[in-house]
Amino acid sequence: MIADSRERLDATGIGLGAPDVTLVNLAQRSTGAEVFSENNSVGYYVQEQIGWRERLYLTGAVRADDNSSFGTNFDVIVYPKVSVSYILSEEPAAKSFTDALRLNSLKLRGAWGQAGRAPTAYSAPQTYTVDRVTLGAATGSAARTSSYGNPDLKPEKGEEIELGFEASAFNDRVGADFTYYNKTTSDMLQPVSIAPSTGFLGTRLTNLGEVNNSGVELSLFGTPVDRPNVRWDARINLATNRNELVSFGIPGKVVENPSGQAYGVVQQHRPGYPLGGFWVAPPLRCGVDAMAANAATTGPNACRYNQGELQLTAAGGAIFNGGDSARRYMGSSTPTREMGFSSTVTLFRYFRLYGLVDYKGGFHVFNQQERSRCGAANDNCWRTNDPSARFPTTAADTIRNREFAAYRASGVAPEWIQKGDFFKLREISLTVEAPPQFVSRVGAQSMSLVLSGRNLALWSDYEGVDPEVNSYGGRNFVRVDAYAAPMMRRLSAAINLTY
Repeated sequence: MIADSRERLDATGIGLGAPDVTLVNLAQRSTGAEVFSENNSVGYYVQEQIGWRERLYLTGAVRADDNSSFGTNFDVIVYPKVSVSYILSEEPAAKSFTDALRLNSLKLRGAWGQAGRAPTAYSAPQTYTVDRVTLGAATGSAARTSSYGNPDLKPEKGEEIELGFEASAFNDRVGADFTYYNKTTSDMLQPVSIAPSTGFLGTRLTNLGEVNNSGVELSLFGTPVDRPNVRWDARINLATNRNELVSFGIPGKVVENPSGQAYGVVQQHRPGYPLGGFWVAPPLRCGVDAMAANAATTGPNACRYNQGELQLTAAGGAIFNGGDSARRYMGSSTPTREMGFSSTVTLFRYFRLYGLVDYKGGFHVFNQQERSRCGAANDNCWRTNDPSARFPTTAADTIRNREFAAYRASGVAPEWIQKGDFFKLREISLTVEAPPQFVSRVGAQSMSLVLSGRNLALWSDYEGVDPEVNSYGGRNFVRVDAYAAPMMRRLSAAINLTY
């Protein structure tokens, strides 16, 4: 049984009589507040492990949970799991196969299981709180709604399958670890707005929808050089993830806008696509799309050539179709592939140089900062101040600059949903170990000097400062670069002594 209890007491005093009087109850005016929450979880867990000839291992388990945050119409949930691993390199019948590949070890593994996440405390019952109400000249206490509640509330449940292997070869100088995963999360806990006709305001926690995540994780590691005075260890990690909203769990529902998009609705949840994907309407073009009612019919901005140029307003702004049906998918808001390469070189046992390079790709960022800087009212970005943009030399430059000027005079356009792929030099460090004879003189067991730097370099075509930062911190899947501070470059030096 697990109990989670939290209590908070606050007291505030205003108007102390003297500098040395610091008691809240002696202040001219004092206020107090108390918050208390408690959540209890009761679970039962049974697990059995079986081994056969030190090479085949089978594990099975069942877990049953009940939680005080579940709705009154829901009782206990059961999570089963099973896993199996087979050390093929220990199989005599496979010895010729492993010897031919010079394998030291080869382990095959697979697992299937379920797990869950309970709702937060007091999400299921209908609750009230006490507040002050003023009617005319009279003020008194009154009860008001705090939570609408949901008697059918149950935990969020995830079901995952994993398949993979671990291998090492050439006297363990080369190794690999591979995993394929496929996880489906159902009955997701999401706040849903309450109909005003109920007399309640706000949202209530509800089990909705289904999301799938699948991908692979691969780690390759080894020691290419192993000499008495030189050793080189290297590792590369690769990972992919395909995120898909399978269903909202509401018949006929196909679009949901994440809350908190302060600079325009450019991200949406749609079945069959990643959560929080970027969806933006493309601009209308002459000779391709039907003429908009507000398109310029005369003057320099009119559709004079049937060449796919933008349809423009009389003021020179681009024209976009309205409504969700006109939007086009631009890409995922979270990375779909990641890579990391680390390397350690050791010289003469006393010098160790370490480096780490990261890569993230397959995602986009809403560059609100550049959109604001390039806007017609600001005119303060590199593309509006670049001489080649102001003085085009080719017909392609003229069309490009004409379209960019149209985007500047418009609202949110595909121009500001930009690829965020990047490589980053995450860390470099040099460690110098002191010789044993020097360490013994200061009475220590070991001593080292470490010089390191983090976030030293960035390579990306993204027009903002750093595609990795997010002004909203990933809240509700919203990803916007709205004057977010880039990750800090940090240099450090340290002396480590062990006694």
